Amino acid sequence: MKSTVVYIQNMVCDRCISAVKKIAEDMYLSVISVTLGSMVLDTELSEVQINKLESALEKQGFKLLKDRKHELVEAIKNHIVEYIETENYHNSNLSHYISSKLKYEYNYLTGVFSQLEGITIERYYILFKIEKVKELMFMPDFRFAEIAYRLGYSSPQHLSTQFKQITGSTPSEFRKKNTVSSRRQLDNLKII
Repeated sequence: MKSTVVYIQNMVCDRCISAVKKIAEDMYLSVISVTLGSMVLDTELSEVQINKLESALEKQGFKLLKDRKHELVEAIKNHIVEYIETENYHNSNLSHYISSKLKYEYNYLTGVFSQLEGITIERYYILFKIEKVKELMFMPDFRFAEIAYRLGYSSPQHLSTQFKQITGSTPSEFRKKNTVSSRRQLDNLKII
């Protein structure tokens, strides 16, 4: 038997991995592994199984990807999440990190990403970082200087300037007039 790799859009955290794994187990599919953006199954899927999996994933806010360019864009997004969550910006720049992970020239990757998402990888990265800032700013133990360092900003002022460019408010103003629920979903980052 041949294993099957299934690519899935909108997986951004460990809860997403658990949810996708549960969907597969509920369908009695033999799962080898689930990571951000993909799942490896022990068998090939029939067309009926693919349709059922697609429907079950969509009910949970995921999307089954069926073409290589969309799979590549999803992989780029997942590597951006990984890059930020593991603080890799202290060790390498984003373009080198993504290129080395995906084994493609960065110019090709950014072209595909821009074509399908309507924004550049860099813009998506900045928007994602701003959403991460919003998440951390509502946690009681994080000061702006710590958030700036954790997210790879050169200074709290750099964070504040970029935050204001994106949101129209400084981080302090934003915190005063908003709540944690004012964060945007990651699959809607391209709207700005």
